[in-house]
Amino acid sequence: MGKLRDASWYNAHFKKKKLFYSKPPSASTVYPLYRDSAQWVINLNLPVTDVGCGPGILYAELRERGFGGRYKGVDFSSEALSIAESLKRSGDNKCSFVNADLESIIFSPKVRTSYVICETLEHLEHDVELIQKIPFGSPLWISVPNFDVASHVRHFKEQQSAVERYGKFFQTFSVNSIPIVFRGKEFHRYYVIAGMR
Repeated sequence: MGKLRDASWYNAHFKKKKLFYSKPPSASTVYPLYRDSAQWVINLNLPVTDVGCGPGILYAELRERGFGGRYKGVDFSSEALSIAESLKRSGDNKCSFVNADLESIIFSPKVRTSYVICETLEHLEHDVELIQKIPFGSPLWISVPNFDVASHVRHFKEQQSAVERYGKFFQTFSVNSIPIVFRGKEFHRYYVIAGMR
């Protein structure tokens, strides 16, 4: 099992992989995850807050698909946010990136927005507390993996385990399983829960 990592660890990671993360989202092995989350946001036609946005992969995919709504990305890695800022289109005043610790962030219930937490919960000790901060009645899309890496504090071997941990924080939701394929073979899977907080 991996372990909790701090911002300096993620800064070193993103600095080392900067060239990789600067490529179009479709070049990533986890592209199906961002393709599906972007489509969910577009179908809602609401502003989106990308919680744990990392290097801005969701932002890049949304803009690639013509999403013109407001986007706010939040992350605690300054290096990841630097990559995300470099992807920002000139004159895109509907996009903002915020450097913030997800443990102390507060989301305003007065702002009607959708929330995406993609490739983030598995890195946090206080994952449940983060979901509880999302305003009740907000559209929410989350993903969690079925595999372990150095920075995962948890993963879910079965889809049902993810539903048992997070489903109770949704009024209504649907569940999906997204396979990640490399060289024609599935090597990982993400479980997605999407619905109304």
